[in-house]
Amino acid sequence: MTELESGIEEHFLSELNLDASEAQKQRFLCGYNQTDMGNAQRLIGLYGEDIRYCAERGAWYIWAGIRWAPDTTKFIQELAKKTVRLIHAEAAQLALEGATKADRQKLSAWAFKSEEQRRINAMIKSAESDPRVAVEASDFDANLWLINCPNGTLDLGRREFREHRREDLLTKVTGAPYDPSQSSELFYPTLLRAVSLDEAMYSQRMLGSFLEPTTQNKEWLFVYGLPYALKSSCTQPVYAALGDYAQSFPIELLIKSQHARHASQAQPELMALEGVRIAWSEEAPPNFVIDEPMLKSLTSSGIKAARQVYEKQKQLKLICSFVIESNGTFTFDIDDEWSRDAALERTRVMKFVNQVPATERDPEVLKRITSDEAELTAALGWVIQGYFDRRDFGLETPATIDKTKEEFQVVINPLSTFVKNEIEFDDGMHNDDGTEKEPSDYDEVSVSVADLWQRFQETSSADVLKSFKGSRSFNVQLKKVLPYYAKLAGVDGVKPHKRKTGAIWINTHLVNREDFIDDPDEEQAHERVTQTVKGDAKGANGVKSSCTGEYYYTLHQNGVLRHPPTFPTLLVNGLEPLELDFSTIEEHSDEIKKGDAKLSEVEHSQTEALKDSGPMPSRDTSELAQHIRDTLIAARDAGRRIGPVDVLDKEQLAKATTLKVKQQHPEWRDYDVESFYKRLAENDKGIQGLIADLTGG
Repeated sequence: MTELESGIEEHFLSELNLDASEAQKQRFLCGYNQTDMGNAQRLIGLYGEDIRYCAERGAWYIWAGIRWAPDTTKFIQELAKKTVRLIHAEAAQLALEGATKADRQKLSAWAFKSEEQRRINAMIKSAESDPRVAVEASDFDANLWLINCPNGTLDLGRREFREHRREDLLTKVTGAPYDPSQSSELFYPTLLRAVSLDEAMYSQRMLGSFLEPTTQNKEWLFVYGLPYALKSSCTQPVYAALGDYAQSFPIELLIKSQHARHASQAQPELMALEGVRIAWSEEAPPNFVIDEPMLKSLTSSGIKAARQVYEKQKQLKLICSFVIESNGTFTFDIDDEWSRDAALERTRVMKFVNQVPATERDPEVLKRITSDEAELTAALGWVIQGYFDRRDFGLETPATIDKTKEEFQVVINPLSTFVKNEIEFDDGMHNDDGTEKEPSDYDEVSVSVADLWQRFQETSSADVLKSFKGSRSFNVQLKKVLPYYAKLAGVDGVKPHKRKTGAIWINTHLVNREDFIDDPDEEQAHERVTQTVKGDAKGANGVKSSCTGEYYYTLHQNGVLRHPPTFPTLLVNGLEPLELDFSTIEEHSDEIKKGDAKLSEVEHSQTEALKDSGPMPSRDTSELAQHIRDTLIAARDAGRRIGPVDVLDKEQLAKATTLKVKQQHPEWRDYDVESFYKRLAENDKGIQGLIADLTGG
């Protein structure tokens, strides 16, 4: 049975019961004329509150109990037929009221005549323009702050979840009920296996912010990474849960085409996005080129002139945000650097690198997580609460996301391939005693911008060359790319230097092309281990969080969430209010005190054990740096734990790390490891990233 059949039939059952009470029958006897217009009045009198007609769309809409559904099965015809049958009831009522036989026969004859198909069609046609049922297309879903769900309507502005109302004129509905306390066996564990805790909270607030009904200065999200890294398993449940509020679109809409789009051509793919909050596309081809003007127009004003096939153009105002998923990257076909920087400023990037081993892949997981009502309900509650959390607390970008954005901007830079293929780095600007060479000696360890520009022109295609007006703009982009690739090569001191004869790059060389093997598709391997969590956590990657409450407590317990979220007021029966009560400051302080006490015990026992040992020979500090790095990585993998200590702040992390290094490597016990650690924390970006992962900032 269809939605209309199950909802409308039951709704009108009492009205169509010819054995109903006299009071019920009386409503049908309103003295309507025996004409097509009179029949239209009968139809509206009986069912007017449950039918609407939109002339612009040429369609009837039927109230289905939770929303106004387009009449795709001609249900309005059935309502018209039932209206005709009730004319016979009018004739029977006239007999009871003592009407003349002629009047009764006349009305009965009209009832039979009204059963003709042309009379039924005329009744419906006459009702279309009645102001009680006629609506404009813009009247539907006009209140953009309402999210309609199968079990009620969420008012984002008032933060209330209430009953459905006909007067809202909502046609859209989510794919799952709203219940902020819904448990989940797969959604939360899958999310926290794919990304770290701070990235999970970031993605929740980012996707949640997309529910805001505006595109003014709005960002878009690009999700990429390794195959089988759970990208779809994290995003598809959200799209499915949002139902009509999330819509896929063909990636060709935003891919730059060799053929210019005509302003008058039909764009049904745009029309399908009207009223949608998230427009998504997955499996975009690697290294595709973004149509930047189209993207800019859709993420700024959102106003486009568009039309369906065989229809006239109209002004379309989109309120959706765009999400594109791919295993590879993309590029902008933009000639000037300012426009490129502006486009990148609107771009948010998330990279999935935690690939599921082949032995652990289960295709049934994605199928279940995108179809099971409990999983979808959990996903809907997660993304909706992300909207409120973003509004209440803002969007804090994790260090790993910033690093991904930096890496991404370099990878899609038009100079990226050139730098990987044509340039090598070598730290030759220091003398044997460690002192820096004089500027007059830089020629030995540098290459001029002029030589780089010449090689670039020799090796690059015309499409790439058009992005640069000359060596000056070329050098501006070099400053964004060279330091990054030098860092990957482990070379410091790569920087530009001005000379009277022209600018040079220090510690940089052009490769010998005779010995060079071109491998432009080779990518730098980037690994990031998902952060494990503390507390009573089980399951994939040690995460048990199976409902909203456990999810938020996990974020809080691991120092990612500072404030308890505020959930909407539930005005619908059958839903239990969800309130989380935790005092971040008090609990955090108590844990730090316990950790400091454990550190003191470890430090005392370690000092006593090493008190009588003799001096050990010193070593190269690069080895000490590696010991510190290994200790921090091990702490991250162990859930922010070093020995018996749960690390909560930077000071405690420094103390625990240096003690652990001295304990495992006694040759460094007489060395000032604390000061060396401090210098690394100030100057080594890799160490800084690990510290940020472990302390949440």
